[in-house]
Formats: sequence, structure tokens, C-alpha cells
Amino acid sequence: MIKKISLIFIFYFSLTSLSFSQKKYQPFVVDQVLSGKVSFAYDSNISLPKGEWVVKIVDNSSTFEEKGSYINTNTYNIGFFDIDKKNKILKRYIELNFSDSRPIEIKGKGHWKMPINCTRENFYTYERMYGGYTFNCWTINHYRFSLSHKLNTFEKNLKELIISENIKVPQIIIGSEHFYASHRNGNIRHRIRYFVNPESEGIDPPVYTNWDTSEYQKIKISQYPKKKAYMDNFVISSANFHIEFQEGLQMYKDEKIDFSKYLKK
Repeated sequence: MIKKISLIFIFYFSLTSLSFSQKKYQPFVVDQVLSGKVSFAYDSNISLPKGEWVVKIVDNSSTFEEKGSYINTNTYNIGFFDIDKKNKILKRYIELNFSDSRPIEIKGKGHWKMPINCTRENFYTYERMYGGYTFNCWTINHYRFSLSHKLNTFEKNLKELIISENIKVPQIIIGSEHFYASHRNGNIRHRIRYFVNPESEGIDPPVYTNWDTSEYQKIKISQYPKKKAYMDNFVISSANFHIEFQEGLQMYKDEKIDFSKYLKK
């Protein structure tokens, strides 16, 4: 009888330990192969775009200090990659950045300031919702893929990855950014950057390789119908991604962005 009780206890403990281990605040490790929904920060989750993704970058030791706040907060930076192994071409990658939770003190000290990219307007398209120590932002733009500027920790790891694995990258890449923090929802700062390589999907290489002269500029792209169609399709897929982002982070109804105008046929 005692043996049975011991076995039951061990079995229950094993299940409890397994359940606990699956709910780590930062659960990702290098070389994980993932697809579908992934969880982090205990009860937050995102749905990765269709396909298999490999974790290539894990940084658990960065800190984020906002100008003027003098508050250092630990952040986690995770890189998910979709690479054409045969041809060594970067197809897509996602940078997931999330912070530790931090308390808000009297007069709002400790709340997250709205990121500068939530205030800019020179994007292909954007939407934002903010107020009351909360921000929820979505942007889409083209970027010049360059790692010659002063690099942050994630970019340094990205550069090392590209060099060590001899990965081919495009000169112009398309990306979306997704930001969220709310004092009502854990006061965790979230940022996701999702980048795609148009050339890996059959789009011609860029005619102009500088950001400001690129044919992907909103005022110029209509002259390039295939690239315009590609960008517009990316807008729809990114809008759907942000809708799932909102659900996965359990945002309140009044914090959510309405994407209905982007999803109308």
C-alpha cells in the first residue's frame, strides 16, 4: 500500500514538474524547431506564421533603460528563423523581445513609455492605440538590410549567425513591428519584429537599394505592380498576425486595434 502511495506521489510530482517546466518565463533554447502557437512569460503566446521556425538566437541577459526613467529592466531577445538550407538564403525571421514585469508606483512611475516607432508616421502603413499607461502599435515598412551601423545585442548575434553560416541576405527586406505594454496586463513590454525576404518568394531584386530611394516607398510603389501586390498581401497577413498577437497577449477590448478596413475583400 505504501509503495502504491509512493508511486502515485512520484507520478503526480512528475506531472506537476512537467507542467511547471512547460511554463517557464523564458522557455526558448537554441536549435528548437517550432511551429504554430508558442508560449512565453507564463501565460502569453503568439502564433508563428505558417511553417517551421528554428530558434537561432537566445539572449537572456540584456537590460532596457528608458531615457529619463532611470529604470533598468531585464529583457529577453529571441530569434526565430526560416532559412533555405540548400541555397543558404534567409527567407524570414522573427525577433521576439519581452521584458520582466515591473511595478507601477505612485504618479505612474514605472510605466513603459511609448516607443518612438509608435509615434512616427513615415511607414507604408501603421495603426496605434495608446493612453493611460498603455500602448498597442503596428507598423509596416521596407528596410535596408545593413549591419554596418552601431549594433544592439540582437543585431550582433544576427551578424555572427549570417557570417558563421554563410547566409545570403537581401539588400531590401520587408517587415512589420508589433508593440504592446499595459499597466492593466502585467506591465510587460512586448515587441515583435517580423521580416520577410521578397526575393525568396519570387519578387525581383530591388532597383534601388537605399531606403529613401527604394521603389518600396509608398509614393513610388504603384509604379511596380508586382511589388505593390506583394506589399499589400503582406499588409493583410501582418494584420492577421497582429490580431492573433492581441488575442495571445490577452489584451482588453479597449486596447485592441480594429483591423477590419485591412481585411475587407
